[in-house]
Amino acid sequence: MEIARLVEFFSHSAKFFVRHRLGIDLPRDREEVEDREAFALHSLDRYSIEQQLLDDALDGVGPDSALASVGRWAFCRRVGRVD
Repeated sequence: MEIARLVEFFSHSAKFFVRHRLGIDLPRDREEVEDREAFALHSLDRYSIEQQLLDDALDGVGPDSALASVGRWAFCRRVGRVD
């Protein structure tokens, strides 16, 4: 057995099996999929978020809690529960 095949097997055993035992050669070119949805904030929404983050920081709220609070606000805004 060639050393290159051993390296291929131990680095990606599932891919090696599919390619060499099943005879399926999957395409290597993959389309990159964006994980995040692109969006733009309206000026008043941006101001509201920045104000909420500032108020939380001044109240001693940690960054994780402050971001979670803003996330809940944004979700409610999207589903129409907040004006």
